[in-house]
Amino acid sequence: MGVQKEIKRETTVRETTVETITEDSSANVSQSDVQKLLDECQEFLYAQSSSFSKLSRTLVFGVIGTIWVLSYSPEGFSLSNDWLLWDLIVAFLYIVVDVCHYFIDSCFYRSEYFQFDKEKDISEHDKRMNKRAHRSFYAICGKFIILCVVCLLFIVGFIKQYDVMSKLFC
Repeated sequence: MGVQKEIKRETTVRETTVETITEDSSANVSQSDVQKLLDECQEFLYAQSSSFSKLSRTLVFGVIGTIWVLSYSPEGFSLSNDWLLWDLIVAFLYIVVDVCHYFIDSCFYRSEYFQFDKEKDISEHDKRMNKRAHRSFYAICGKFIILCVVCLLFIVGFIKQYDVMSKLFC
């Protein structure tokens, strides 16, 4: 069994952290284990981001399609209220932001691949990747806000459309 050492480190004025470090090789986490966990976390992040994008894109296309069905008549296409018009504008804005987000990320990853292959400097590569991950996260948060606006505008526009239809049929 290995020797144990206690290290006391003052983190703030009010608290002291006590860490027990075991010098046993089975208790130490190797660098490959850490990298494996980081890769697993990154794969999960990519999977969730991809799922969010697919689901929200489907939702936005569904809203656009529903507005089309509600607004189309044999006489032509007409929106019964401005809420649906604004909803269409914001929905198309969402699609543009989504396409730009993935285009910019794709260009970055391609550039990073060639730069890393040339430099072979892991620390700089990690810094750039972390910076890109933060920016990408902010883009996903922005897309979520736009998606919420699309849904809210659609709900209000749909209710207003229903009020117009109920007045026509009653």
